[in-house]
Parts: sequence; C-alpha cells; structure tokens
Amino acid sequence: MAEELHPRIQPFGGLERDDFDEVMSALRMWAETHPQRDEPIFFEMGRSYTPVQYAAAVADRADIGMSLFEFIAVHSRETGTRPRAFIDRAIRANEE
Repeated sequence: MAEELHPRIQPFGGLERDDFDEVMSALRMWAETHPQRDEPIFFEMGRSYTPVQYAAAVADRADIGMSLFEFIAVHSRETGTRPRAFIDRAIRANEE
C-alpha cells in the first residue's frame, strides 16, 4: 500500500535535516548548471517554472517543493539510496 504523504506535517518533507540540506544544495546546483536554466521546463498547477524558479519554490517550501521532498524521501527508503542521489542523477544528465 502506498504511503500517505503529509508534507505540511513534516518540516523537511520526510527527510532528516542533514539530508534536506544536501538535497537543497544539489537542487540548486542542478538549476544553476541546467542547460536551459532560464527557460520554462516544468509546468505545475497552471504555472510554468524555469529550473531556477523551481529550485527557489522548493527552497521556499511551497507545496510543490514539499511534494518533491516527500517523493525523494519515499524513493530513498524504497531504493536504499541517499536522498541526494535522485538529484545527482539529474545533474549528471545535464552534463551529457
């Protein structure tokens, strides 16, 4: 059965504080190194985001950001990987 997500109850989206900080650092790096960092690439709830805008929304703990952290927390538990590994793969993809 899928876990219920309660991002507003969990201050770091289900992550430990250290993992939250690592993921935020990796997300900022992803946004800054994205080949289309200033072009809309993500659409959510009727709004478009550039990578930089998306990273800022996540940093502000907007609903969209907390959902990402909850997803990363669940993914990390299910795969046995560090939470930042999810973002690290996206950074490597930017380099290709």
